Amino acid sequence: MPRARRRRPLRGTGALCLAAALALTSCAASERVGEARDADAVSAPGPGATTRNDEQLEGAVQKRLATLSGDYAVAVRELTGEERELSIRGGQAREPASAIKLFAAYAALDRVDAGSLDLDTAVRSGVSIGDCLRVLLVISDNNCHWELIDLLGEERLREQFAREGYPATRYPDGYGDDAANPAKTTSADDLVLLLARLHEGELLSADSSTLMLDLMAAQIYRQRAPSGVPVDAVVVDKPGLLAVEDGLVNTDAAIVSTDDGTYVIAVMGRGGTTNWAVAEITRTVHESLYGPVETVRAFPTLALEVARDTTRYARPGEEPLGVVAAGTRLGVLWSERLWVYVTENAALELDDPEAYWAHMDDLRSIYE
Repeated sequence: MPRARRRRPLRGTGALCLAAALALTSCAASERVGEARDADAVSAPGPGATTRNDEQLEGAVQKRLATLSGDYAVAVRELTGEERELSIRGGQAREPASAIKLFAAYAALDRVDAGSLDLDTAVRSGVSIGDCLRVLLVISDNNCHWELIDLLGEERLREQFAREGYPATRYPDGYGDDAANPAKTTSADDLVLLLARLHEGELLSADSSTLMLDLMAAQIYRQRAPSGVPVDAVVVDKPGLLAVEDGLVNTDAAIVSTDDGTYVIAVMGRGGTTNWAVAEITRTVHESLYGPVETVRAFPTLALEVARDTTRYARPGEEPLGVVAAGTRLGVLWSERLWVYVTENAALELDDPEAYWAHMDDLRSIYE
C-alpha cells in the first residue's frame, strides 16, 4: 500500500513576495489562495517520518476508494500546517481529459513571462492567446487548446515538462492538428506539483499567476472537487471529462483554501467514474485533514450569464435568431474558440432545438 509522504521541496525561489501580490487582486479566490499559505504553520517531522495524520489520510482515502466504481489515481499535497502528502497511483501516466489544459495554459504564460509571446499574439485562427486562455480555462474550449499546442510545439513542450519535473506529462506529435485528438498523458503527481508551484509563486510571474488563478476560479464546471468541500472553501480548479472505449475519464485538479488550511488535490478516474465520486474523494481528503464537512455547496449547471443584450445565432455569426436578454443564465453544449453553443435548459441536451450560438465577449461566468 502506498504511503503518505512528507512534502518535497519545490523548484525555484521566486515565491518570496507572490502571496502579497495575489492578496492585492480583486478576485477573492486569488486573495484566499495567496493568504492561506502563511496560516497556522507548525513544525514538521524530519525527513522520511510518517505522522499519525499521514496514516489516517491514506487509510481514509483507500477505504473510500474501495467503495467506488472506477479506477482512481489520487495525489494530495498540503501547503500549510503539517504539510502532509499522499500519492495513490499518483505517478501513473493517464489520460487526463481537459485537466491537461493546465499545462497548456502554464506553458503559454511561461512564454509571455519570457517575452517570446504576449497575450495579444494570435494562434493560427487569429484568436489572441489572452482570449484563448479565457475560453480554455473557463469553458474548456478544445479548438484553442489544439491551436495553443500547435503554436508552442509538442516537442518543445515534452522537453520542457521533462526538464521541469513532470515525467508523465506528454503531448504527442500531431496534437496541434484539430483534425485529430491523439492520446496525451499526465499524472496526479504532476498535476499536484504544477498547482503547488503555481500557488507558491514558483511557476510564473505575479501577473501571470494571478491571471491563471482568476481564470481557474471562474471555470463553470463545479460539480467535482468544489462539491466535496465546505461551503466557505475557495476552490480554483480545472476538471475534465472524456468518453473513451472503456468508459469515462473524469478528472479534477484543484487548490482548496479554507481557514483551516490549504492543499492541492488531483483525482484522475477512469472506467465507471462519476462527478459524485470525484467530489466524494475530495470530501474524504478534506475531512481527513481538517474534520467533518457539515455542508457542501450546490452548483448550478447553467453557469454562464449574458453580460448584455446580445444576438443569438443559428450558426457562429450567421443567421440571427433574435436577441437574448442580459442576465439570462446559460449552459455550454459546445464551443468553437470564442463562439459558444448554449442552452437555457438545465438538462444540457446537445440536441436541444432551442439551443443557439453566442459570442463569448457577450457572456461571463457567474463565478467571475
